[in-house]
Amino acid sequence: MTDSWKIGAVSGLIASLFTGTVLAPSFLKMAVSMELWDPWWSPIVSKSISITIPINIIFGIILGLIYSKIYPAIPGKGALKGLIWGLILYVIIAVRIDTFWLAYGWTAPELFTWLPIILLGLITGILYEFLCSRYCPIKEVKIKRYSIISGFHPGAIAGLCGGIAASIVAVSGPAMGLWEIAGGPAELSFDFWLGQAGTHIIINMFWGTIFGLMFTRVYDLVPGKGVTKGLVYGLTVYLITSGQLSIYPILMIVYANAWPAFLYMGNTVVGIPQAFVFALVLGLLYRKPAETPSMKKEDIQTVKMVKCIHCSASIPKDSKYCKECSKKQ
Repeated sequence: MTDSWKIGAVSGLIASLFTGTVLAPSFLKMAVSMELWDPWWSPIVSKSISITIPINIIFGIILGLIYSKIYPAIPGKGALKGLIWGLILYVIIAVRIDTFWLAYGWTAPELFTWLPIILLGLITGILYEFLCSRYCPIKEVKIKRYSIISGFHPGAIAGLCGGIAASIVAVSGPAMGLWEIAGGPAELSFDFWLGQAGTHIIINMFWGTIFGLMFTRVYDLVPGKGVTKGLVYGLTVYLITSGQLSIYPILMIVYANAWPAFLYMGNTVVGIPQAFVFALVLGLLYRKPAETPSMKKEDIQTVKMVKCIHCSASIPKDSKYCKECSKKQ
C-alpha cells in the first residue's frame, strides 16, 4: 500500500472518530426522539450505538482509502475538495437510501444524517491535504475527462437490469417465506408484487444513470479493464451504500438480539444481486469515447521544466514539490 493510501486511511479514521462517535450517535438519538423511525424500530435504534460507532469507524477508513484513490477526479482544492466529497457521499448514501424508504411510504430518517456525513468528507479532505504536505507530496496525476453523457445510456441500462434482478429477489424471497416485508400487507396480492417490482426497477434505473455518469469521471482511476473495471466500480459503490446499510441489521440480530431487525434482512439479500448485475452490465456496455483532437493536442503539449531550489533536479514549472527530494518549492 502506497503512502497516499495510508494517509487516506488515517485521515478517514480520524474524521470518523469525531463524526462517527460524537455526531452520528447524537443525531441518531434526535431522529428517534422526533419519531422518524417506526415505533417498533425506535427502541432498537436507540440501543444500537455500541454497534454504530465501530461500524462508522471502519467505513471511515474505507472511505478514506477511496478518497485517496479518486482524489484527482474530485473537483476543487484543499478543504473545498473534501467538502465536495462529503456532499457526494451524502447524496449517494443518505439521499439514495431514503428514495427507497419514501417509495414504500415510510419516513426518511437517513436525510437527518447530513451533517455527520458531510463533515466526514470535509475533515477527511483537510487532514489528507495536511498529512500529504508533510509526509507524502501529492503527485499531480493527469486523467482524461471523458464526456459525462457517455455514461448515461450504459448507466441507465445497467440500472434497469439491476432493478429487474432486485425485483425478482424482492418478490420471490417473501413468497418463499425466506423473510418478511416490513410494512407489507397481511395477504400479499399480485398488485403488491407488481408495485414491489416497479419500485425497484424505476429507482434503480434512476440511480444507475447517476452512477453511470459518475463512472466517466473516475474511469481511469478504477483498477482493471472492461468488465473487471465495471465490477470493481459497481461493487465498491454497493459496499459504501447498500452494503453499509445492510451491516447494521445483521449485527443487531447477532449482537443485540434484535430479532425484529430480521424484517429488514431483505435489503441485504436484494442488494447483492442488484449490485452484481448492475456492475457486470455497466462493465460490458461502457466504452470510453474516442479521443478528440483537443485531447490529443493536450497530451503532446510541452511541459516547461525548471530546477529544484534544493537539489537542482528538473521538475515541471508548476510543481509544488520536487519528486527527487520531496521538498516544497
